[in-house]
Amino acid sequence: MGVDWFIWALLAAFTWGLQPAFDKVGVMAFNSPYAALAVRCLGGLVGLIILPFIWPSIANNNPPITWKAPVCLMLAGFFGSVLGQIFYLNALKTGEVSKLPAVTAVWPLVSLSALFVKQDFKWFVNLKNAAKECLSLNIAKTEKEHNFP
Repeated sequence: MGVDWFIWALLAAFTWGLQPAFDKVGVMAFNSPYAALAVRCLGGLVGLIILPFIWPSIANNNPPITWKAPVCLMLAGFFGSVLGQIFYLNALKTGEVSKLPAVTAVWPLVSLSALFVKQDFKWFVNLKNAAKECLSLNIAKTEKEHNFP
C-alpha cells in the first residue's frame, strides 16, 4: 500500500508554502517577470532531471496512455506553469509575500476541473456559498469602517 493522498497533499502544501519566499527574493532581481519565469522553469527542469536519480520509483510503472492525457497535461502546464506564474510573479513583484498566497488560494472558486473529471460538484457549491458569505461579511465590515450609506 502506498502513501495516503492526504500525506502527499500536506507535503505539497509545505513545499508550495516555501515557494513564495524564494520567488519574492528572485523576482525582485529581474525587471521582467518573463525572465524570472524562465529562470524559475530552469529550476524545474533541473529538478526533473535529478529527481529520478534520487527517487527512482517516481519515474516507473507508467501504463500505456492515449493522446488525451499528454494534451491535458500540456494545457495544464501552459495555464499553471506559464500563464499563472507570469500573473503570480507580476503580483509578487509589487505585492506582499504574506498576502499573495491568500489571494491565489481562491483558485477552487474559479476552477472548472470538477466538470472535466466528472467528480461530485457539490463541494464547489458549498465553497461558492462559503465565499459569498465571507465576501458579504467583508463588504459589510468595509461599509461600516468607511461610513458608506
